[in-house]
Order: sequence, then C-alpha cells, then structure tokens
Amino acid sequence: RQVEGTGCFAGRGAYDTFKELLDLFQEESCGELTHPVWGAMKAYFTELEFTQEPREDYVAYRFRFLEADEQGNIPY
Repeated sequence: RQVEGTGCFAGRGAYDTFKELLDLFQEESCGELTHPVWGAMKAYFTELEFTQEPREDYVAYRFRFLEADEQGNIPY
C-alpha cells in the first residue's frame, strides 16, 4: 500500500516544524506510520516536496509513504 497526501504547517515556526519532518524523511529507514483509519504499519517515507514556495509562517507540502513487510522489506 501507499499512503500519500498533502499537509501544511501554519503560524510561528511553521518552517522550523517542516524542517523536523524533513529530518525524518532524510533518515531513509523503515519506521512505524500510524494512520487514524488503517492503524499502524511499517513504512518508508519516500516522497516529500513543497507544493508552493515556503514561507517562515506557512509551508504546504505533499508526502508519500510505501508500506513494508514486518522485516522492513518492500514487497513486490
């Protein structure tokens, strides 16, 4: 499964909060993703990009996660 969507951070420190998300993206390791409907799964954070020019107080972005098996492998 793939989980993808859009999000935004708004208000004071929005860009700094986005940088924390970017740090997670750059780890390039399998982690636990918890979705409010589908529950928890092991997944890789495979895509993170701005959807508009970021500002200090507003950052809009798109993301994608790819589900992994219990050993952290991507099933084909």
